[in-house]
Amino acid sequence: LQRVWVDATWYRQSSDDAVTCCLVGTPVPNGAWHTTGLDAALSAEIIKALHVEWSARLTMSFLANRFDGGQGARDQGISPVLLPRVRSRNVAGHPIAGIWGNPTRTHDDNGDGIITPAEVDVLPDSVYLGSSTPTRELGLTSTVAFHRVTVSALLDYRGGFSQLNGTADNRCEFVICGALYDPRADLDEQSRAIAIDRAGAGFVEDASFLRLRELGVSWAIVPGWAYRHGFARLSTTLIARNLLTFTGYSGFDPETNYRGQTGLGTGDLYTLPLPRAIALRFDLVR
Repeated sequence: LQRVWVDATWYRQSSDDAVTCCLVGTPVPNGAWHTTGLDAALSAEIIKALHVEWSARLTMSFLANRFDGGQGARDQGISPVLLPRVRSRNVAGHPIAGIWGNPTRTHDDNGDGIITPAEVDVLPDSVYLGSSTPTRELGLTSTVAFHRVTVSALLDYRGGFSQLNGTADNRCEFVICGALYDPRADLDEQSRAIAIDRAGAGFVEDASFLRLRELGVSWAIVPGWAYRHGFARLSTTLIARNLLTFTGYSGFDPETNYRGQTGLGTGDLYTLPLPRAIALRFDLVR
């Protein structure tokens, strides 16, 4: 539509004889699963004038996968138990490698704001706590050029998934987490620290986040001088990455995964967060 472009792809993938490899022993037939998703993008030249140009691109990705069960399949834990009574499992009708655990119920009986072990009940049934992989992703890129200066920015959003905060869990196991000593800690933080030996579901957190992934400024240095000396372009660019992150996740970084690219499921266990980085680049083109 003149200066606006839209493209989209819908897909469906299925596996009817999937195999999951166990930690010990031979691979186990794990039945069937399917994945459906939508990838879409909206691009626009918002302003196109003599001295000013502004363009933007919004990308979207939505994903849903389900374990279908099937002959020979079984409800199976597919990851080590990182937190007490919490693990990734394949359960029919739920996402692949979904996070399951036994939640707790807290009751401050005397109203003093201090939770004791007797005031935390662990529910007997394991329940679905969330997807281990993002189910929706958004990215917004915007570029503004004014005379010889160009500014670009990239915003990243990921949501619809949970993260196992193994770092906080481990600190509470060694009795060094603040919730055990700070009377101002909220009841949820206290209850998950108090019940650490009985249940770890409180350490499974919503990991949705919005991140300023990149911000860059480019400057074309004296174009007239460059042309006179035989250069097609002479410019410098300052780029900063991972500047700001907005999230309710209490760990180091909701995007990290101590398991790397192997296996199914994610977790944060003293995993280094993505570093902030600043780079200065010079381009000289003849």
